[in-house]
Amino acid sequence: MVVAYFTGVGLVGAGLAGLTQQLLSQGAGGLSDAEISRQMADLGERLRTARLRRKITTIVFAQRMGVSRDTLNRLEKGDAAIAMGTYARALRILGLDG
Repeated sequence: MVVAYFTGVGLVGAGLAGLTQQLLSQGAGGLSDAEISRQMADLGERLRTARLRRKITTIVFAQRMGVSRDTLNRLEKGDAAIAMGTYARALRILGLDG
């Protein structure tokens, strides 16, 4: 099982490089499954908020990402089973990778 860890990711202004470095350097940090799930849900909600602020529909965003709307829905809910690269692609498409 791949466990992704996000510490208070403020997506706006937080670059993908910084996020990736944080993941590599800190790992899961001994967090409980519940805490990781909460942080993944927070990340998904922030991605959804960023998408809505840009007035991008789920259909268009899913097409740009090359995923189904079901996968996008799971991503915006913070599903930890979704590949890290998919989260990275979402950040790039939203312009939050800088």
